[in-house]
Amino acid sequence: MRNLFPRVHRVFRSFRVFRARPHLLVSAVAGLSLLFAAACGGGGSGTVQPPPPPPPAGVTLYPTTGSGPEDVVLGDFDGDGDLDVATANTGAVGSTNVVTLFENPGSGLLKPGVSVAVTPASLAWSSIALAVGDLDGNAFADLVVLFVDGDSYAVVPGASTLAGMTALTAVAPSAMAGSFPQALALGNFDADAGGKPDLAVALSATDQVLIFPGTGTGSFGATPVTIATPIGSSPWGVAGGDLNRDGMLDVAAVGLSGTPVTGDPLVYGFLGSAFTVPVLGENRPGSQLDADLAVGDLNGDGFADAVRSFYDTGSVGVFWATTVAGGGLSPGDLAWHTTYGAVNVPRDVVLADDDGDSDRDIFVTGGGASGVVGVLHNGPALNAGTFTWATTLATYATPVALAVGDLDGNGVLDIVTVHPASSQIAVRLR
Repeated sequence: MRNLFPRVHRVFRSFRVFRARPHLLVSAVAGLSLLFAAACGGGGSGTVQPPPPPPPAGVTLYPTTGSGPEDVVLGDFDGDGDLDVATANTGAVGSTNVVTLFENPGSGLLKPGVSVAVTPASLAWSSIALAVGDLDGNAFADLVVLFVDGDSYAVVPGASTLAGMTALTAVAPSAMAGSFPQALALGNFDADAGGKPDLAVALSATDQVLIFPGTGTGSFGATPVTIATPIGSSPWGVAGGDLNRDGMLDVAAVGLSGTPVTGDPLVYGFLGSAFTVPVLGENRPGSQLDADLAVGDLNGDGFADAVRSFYDTGSVGVFWATTVAGGGLSPGDLAWHTTYGAVNVPRDVVLADDDGDSDRDIFVTGGGASGVVGVLHNGPALNAGTFTWATTLATYATPVALAVGDLDGNGVLDIVTVHPASSQIAVRLR
C-alpha cells in the first residue's frame, strides 16, 4: 500500500470562557480589548494599534480560515504523494471553518487554506485536536476532529482534492457527555486482525480515556472501552505505544492537574487490549499547564518510552519504560524520568529523526512571544537515550502546536507551528 504519510512525524484546544485554556483566555481578553478600543475610537486618543510583527527570515505565515487554531497535523489527504496541512480552529464556533486544509503542491509553499464545515452546528463547537489515519482503507489519509465544547468528534474523509473533502455528521457519544475532551489518537488498540484504526479520546472533566473501535469503513463503534485514569488527573494528552514489548498497542496519557494527595500525575498508561492493567507512573506536586505527550522507543530496547513537556519549568521529561520486573516495578511502568532543559513555556512535543541517524530526536515548541522550536538530538551513539541540545529554530509568536515532516522533498524535516492569537500557521522549510 502507498505510504499515506510520506516523510511525516506527528504526535499528537474553547472560547466558552469558563472552559477555555489559559492562553485562550488571554487571547480572548486581548481581542475584546481591541474591539472595545475600536468602538470607542481608540479610547479617545486616536492611537492606531501597530500591525503584527513580520515573521523571522525563512518563515512563511498562512492565515487559517477560522480563528484560534489550536492543533496542526500533516497528511497526504489528496493522494498526490505530498504532505498537506490541516488545523483545528477552536475559535470557530458552530459548523463553519472548524478545520482549515492547506494543499502542498510539493514545494512546501502551501496554497491558500480551504474550510471544512461540520454539522450539526450544536455539536461542532470549538475544534481542539486532530488525528490522521486511513480509516476506510482507500489509501487516502483521513482526519478526525475533536470538539471540546461539543463533547463530540467528526470524521473528514480524504479526497482527490482538498476542496472535495466533506465532513461526516458529528458524533456525540453518550459516554463523552460533559467530558471536556482534550486530545485524541488513532491506533489499532484492540489488536484486531484487520488492523483497523481505533480512536482514543482523553476526557479531562471525567478522568477517563475512551477507546472507540474502528469499523474499517471510516467510522467508529458507539460502545467504547473505558479507561479510568487517576482521580483528579484531568488527562490532557493521549498517545499509543507498546510500553511492555508484548506486540500490542498500549495507551499512555498525561495529566494536567492532580489532587492534593497524589500531586500531579506526570505520565501514566494502561496495558493490553482490555487496558485493565495500569502502568505505574510518577507523581509530583504542582500543576502542569497544557502538557503534551509523545511516545516512542528512545533507547532501542523495544519498549516505548514517553516524553512530555513541563510548562512551568521550561523543560521536557523523558519517561523510561521499565524493562525488567523488580523493586515493585513491572515491564512497561513509566516510573522514573530524566529532565532536559528545553524552551521557555514549552508546549507541543514531537519525536522524529532530525539528524538522519535512524533514531528519534525531540522537537519542542514554545518560547512565548519569541516563538521557537527547540531540537534535542538522541546520541551520540544510535538509540543512546541521552539527549543534547542541537538547535533553536525561530518560528513565530506564541506557538501552541507543532507538526514535523518533509514538505518540500529535500530529505530534511520542515516544521509547522500554529498560532491562535494571530490565527495563522508558520511554516519553516529547512
